[in-house]
Amino acid sequence: MTRPRILCLADLKPQDMAQRLEGDYHVLRDIADAADVEAVVTAGNVGLSTAQMAQLPALRLIAVNGVGVDAVDLAQAARRGIAVTTTQVSSVSECVDISRAGQQTKDECTSDMPVAPANEAGLKPGDRITAVNGTEVETWEEVRTGIRENLDLFDFEPPRFAVRAMLAGVYLGIMTAFASATATLLEPVAAGWGKYAFGMIFACTLYIIVVLQAELATGDMLFMTYGSLHGKNTVVKGFFVVLIVTFFNFFGAVFISWLISNTTIGASIAPGDFLQNLMEAKLEKSNGVLFVEAILANMVVCIAFMLTVQAGKDYTAKLLSVILIVPAFATMSYEHSIANFILTALSGFTLGPENIEGFTFLNVLRNWSIVWLGNFVGGGLIMGGLYGWLNMTNTNYKD
Repeated sequence: MTRPRILCLADLKPQDMAQRLEGDYHVLRDIADAADVEAVVTAGNVGLSTAQMAQLPALRLIAVNGVGVDAVDLAQAARRGIAVTTTQVSSVSECVDISRAGQQTKDECTSDMPVAPANEAGLKPGDRITAVNGTEVETWEEVRTGIRENLDLFDFEPPRFAVRAMLAGVYLGIMTAFASATATLLEPVAAGWGKYAFGMIFACTLYIIVVLQAELATGDMLFMTYGSLHGKNTVVKGFFVVLIVTFFNFFGAVFISWLISNTTIGASIAPGDFLQNLMEAKLEKSNGVLFVEAILANMVVCIAFMLTVQAGKDYTAKLLSVILIVPAFATMSYEHSIANFILTALSGFTLGPENIEGFTFLNVLRNWSIVWLGNFVGGGLIMGGLYGWLNMTNTNYKD
């Protein structure tokens, strides 16, 4: 049986990859002999120029081994309909030497060096990357961007990670105040409809958080659990990340609530308004009801997160995903831990604890603790665990 002919312009690494290539194909090294080949294997630093492409009229595929496509004439390849792939993992460093400029990866690791993101993610030489966090990737630049966005920020730039977590609390506070004010105005003219207005406006918060890439603890409960099942992070690290995000969500929530309480709209909040009634209803719920409603709340929120991931870069689809599902928990007054930070702080600053029935330190702490645990069960153990297990299938039936 005649082996397919390909042109190889670079020395492949690791060595066993070159050996496999030689075993499966008739490998040519001289472009002058390759006028009929349909595939070229090259490297990021070697590439394939316009002049070289012109010598290969039958070319259909350029496979780049390594990183980068700067040396490949992508415009010419696109005009000719030639596919360019560059997502084959050639090597994986074990750790990162952050003491050197550029945070170079290296294989001789010491105990003070963080694990390299690709190694922590479980990548191995020879792996082919097709997507990062549900987003399809075609080039190493997209792959590197996806990995760094999800791993590097927490490990190497904790202040920026903390700010993104605080921003989630801020965005949630702004929209919650808007939703509460709208519900208060609507109730006198359409009794009972305030909660529906509240739910629809509140839903937009998640869209803002997703698009602006803020860190929300209840979403991270899903992603960290899923990641631990697929070897992206350890259980301990995932839980630690969720705790850190919760803390900074709380900090952002309290800060924006204090600012809003010093505005005109904050000063207009009065006893008997929608906000007071909502807060008192939350504080009088039993432990069992809080826990069950917290489970359901974060199941709904994580469904929305999963839908936005599936929507990819289609921002209209992301918005529709959020608007269709998030009002379900907000309208039914289910319990969301970060939203409760906002509601507690905003009502406390504007109305005063003494004007809210059940507003004591221990009762508020009871609400926050039980709701946070319920959110973790619903978003982490149920949604993250369930879909983590479902996507372990060896078939293509994956999300």
